[in-house]
Amino acid sequence: MQLEFSDDPVKAFKQLRVFHFALAAAVPIMVYAAEITVSQNDAPIVDLEGFAWALRLFLAGHAFQIVILMVWINERRLVAKGMKVEPRKPDLVVKNAMEATQVMRSALSLAPATLGMLLFMLSGERLDLYVPVSASVLLLTLTRVTRKHWEETYAMASREYPGVSPSPWTTA
Repeated sequence: MQLEFSDDPVKAFKQLRVFHFALAAAVPIMVYAAEITVSQNDAPIVDLEGFAWALRLFLAGHAFQIVILMVWINERRLVAKGMKVEPRKPDLVVKNAMEATQVMRSALSLAPATLGMLLFMLSGERLDLYVPVSASVLLLTLTRVTRKHWEETYAMASREYPGVSPSPWTTA
């Protein structure tokens, strides 16, 4: 199956909602898989002893990086960059910025759960699984695709760049 990108913001918005839901659905599947894998073994896969704290610190540092990236990756920055590259298609630039931002933020939101699952499977400590999974669920909730956010971004872009439609639902 090949992913087709659309120039239509409405279609892109709907596709991103499905994409975001699919990533969110992966979180309980990861928890289930990790719990089954660990429950089938009498002991953790690897005895980590002191190394577990090093992995936990790595996870905490990675969480900090994720927060920084999520703040740094924003539509305004991508729209400004895109307008320099392709100023003749302003609505397409805004739509592409919205898509890119949403995909990157959604993917970054899933990272703590993935690392937590790995740490849990190595250590056997449920706290190593459920704290990062909770962080992922929170991030996925905060970064979900909303109609209001798309409308606000298009309105902001239409004020700053001529030719951008004030609404993603009524593009030229």
